[in-house]
Amino acid sequence: MRKPLSHSSRGYSLIEVLLASAILMIGVGAASTMTVVLNKQEEINLQVSRGTARLEAAARMFQMGLSPAQISTLLPADPDGGAISFTTVGTVNIPGVGDMESTVCSLSLAIEGDGAFTGATAATREESVTLYRTPLVP
Repeated sequence: MRKPLSHSSRGYSLIEVLLASAILMIGVGAASTMTVVLNKQEEINLQVSRGTARLEAAARMFQMGLSPAQISTLLPADPDGGAISFTTVGTVNIPGVGDMESTVCSLSLAIEGDGAFTGATAATREESVTLYRTPLVP
């Protein structure tokens, strides 16, 4: 005669297995969605980093004595479409220092959003730097 199995040795019922599987799938789905969002954020950070590096390069070229027109031709094209612009170069008198040439160098980046995962749409990021240099002797 067989002994009846105790509750602990019978195993899991089909309902318990299906419920555990559903909870596991929800977790896997959430992790995969988070991965997509993090990848998109990484792309945006890379785009902003490249734009900022181009802005810094333009600033250094201005401080070395190049004109805004020369800088625009020397800077490589931005694959992300970031535009760098300069205001009209003017002269500013700084007390204790003297006359300095001044310009504002601006960067405009069009950042594409991914509304399906991040909820964000396209946006424009603007950065600008005021630059000074000693007047150049012609």
